[in-house]
Amino acid sequence: QQTLPNKDTILRVRRLLLLWFSTMAALSPPSTDAYVVSLESVVAARDRIRPLGIGVTPVFTCDIMDRLSGHELYFKGDLFQKTGSFKSRGATNACAKLPKGSAVVTHSSGNFAQALAFAGSASGLHATIVMPSNAPLPKQQATAGYGADVRFCEPTTQARVAAAAATCEELGGVFVHPSEDPDVIAGQGTIALEVLDQILPRPNAEEGSDTQRAPLDAVVVPVGGGGLISGIATVIKARFPDMIVVGAEPSAVDDAFRSKACGSIQTNEQGVTSVADGLKTQLGPNTWPVVRDKVDVILRVDEDDIISATKLVWTRMKLQIEPSAGVGVAVALGEDLRCLVKERLGDETRARIGVVLCGGNADPVALAPLFAVAPEYPKGCLS
Repeated sequence: QQTLPNKDTILRVRRLLLLWFSTMAALSPPSTDAYVVSLESVVAARDRIRPLGIGVTPVFTCDIMDRLSGHELYFKGDLFQKTGSFKSRGATNACAKLPKGSAVVTHSSGNFAQALAFAGSASGLHATIVMPSNAPLPKQQATAGYGADVRFCEPTTQARVAAAAATCEELGGVFVHPSEDPDVIAGQGTIALEVLDQILPRPNAEEGSDTQRAPLDAVVVPVGGGGLISGIATVIKARFPDMIVVGAEPSAVDDAFRSKACGSIQTNEQGVTSVADGLKTQLGPNTWPVVRDKVDVILRVDEDDIISATKLVWTRMKLQIEPSAGVGVAVALGEDLRCLVKERLGDETRARIGVVLCGGNADPVALAPLFAVAPEYPKGCLS
């Protein structure tokens, strides 16, 4: 007589399959062209996360940055978001949709570990974070400090995936992917809703026209796994289709740039690294269609420019951003963006450009020797 699996076994298998598909995202081509996020889902996310401690972060301007770039720059300060980065937005949106008392699991050595720990606590969930054994001690302590159970594994992708899968099975937990989860992507897109509300609108293009003119000509967004730029691009292109969405990526880990060029997901070489360690992750099947269709261009910057731009923000704007945020600043100050603006908007245009400062979880001790030898300005700055 055949024995059918019980309900608990079916649920465990389903969770493991979902986890496997999520963690294989960066290695798999998109299976569908349907977008997993919409303007409506981002608006719903904004309303969902606000009561749970996710505040509106400020926008900064800086005269010297305007002079060096040739543009009017508006810096969105998500280093001042809960846990020090934008990732608390998406993590909180994902957790807020789960029943209280649920277990949530992820694997991360960086900002998403802290974000899910905070979000789980704020939503009444039990968060368990799998971290590699070589994760920086301050990040381990911060993640535990937000109330998560931290478990350690060998510092390899395979070990992290296996440990997270085992943890999900043990706890009956829900795996939350840092960049591929649709609710995470929608939460990250709330940045764009805020920026469009915070920056004063410009006069309409034609006198007597009812068509609202975009408050910005372009927005520059760092790209790693693509969750942040996918959420932002979804909002921007729904509200102002002509506004330019620019991805900013380290040249050393430029999978998004190569994916756009080839028309299919590309991966980074194993072992290649960047000072912008938060951007080493790769696009997946949920983020790629949005990046392919709604991000206008990906611009790259080298390691020296990332360090110089980060140092410049620390010394001139007095904002302690992490190098991943410095990638966007380096692009905003560079010649490639000026050429893009001239091509799209004309030679005489002084563009209004938003720059997302995605996080501020920097280690001053690690950055000090890099700052000591960094050039004063990134290449391409105007004198």
